[in-house]
Amino acid sequence: MPNIIKQENLKSRKHLSHKKWMIIVSIIIFIVGSAVFGWYVIYGQQSDTPQIVTRTTDQIQQIISDADAQLNSGNASGAKSAYEQAIGQTSDTAQKSSLLISNAALYYEEGNYDQALALAKQAETYKLDENVASMTAEIYKMKGDKQNAIIYYQKSISFINKENSVDDNTLYYQNQIDILNRVKK
Repeated sequence: MPNIIKQENLKSRKHLSHKKWMIIVSIIIFIVGSAVFGWYVIYGQQSDTPQIVTRTTDQIQQIISDADAQLNSGNASGAKSAYEQAIGQTSDTAQKSSLLISNAALYYEEGNYDQALALAKQAETYKLDENVASMTAEIYKMKGDKQNAIIYYQKSISFINKENSVDDNTLYYQNQIDILNRVKK
């Protein structure tokens, strides 16, 4: 009988040892599987995510030249697309502002003042300068919003170099303000 008990204990220990190894192997497989899955989620899907590309000034200038060529050939929608591409591919705020206002000018020329104004206001968030202010003033004037047109013409004047006491732009902006004030009364 003691021999049978020894064999039973031996079988029981082997069985427990076998169970331990199965549990350890299962845990290892789970950890490795989780690590591989985590790696795939973090790194594997990045290749599917569109990357933001920042272009150099020369590359942006080339896109602008392409937009101008599109416009000169009568393809305004191609020019707009080129500007939108350039806007999305630069991180330079002054460049973004300039590109946005150029695109706004295309919509302005088509008479789509709402879209032109939306782009001009977006340009203003990146950099307000004379060009942005004057285009915004023109858009407001065409939309019939005299009060905002006057405000933006005044902003345009404030950007002009004060050393040149009188220049064509200052005269134009002041003339527009005077006309709008007369119409307003």
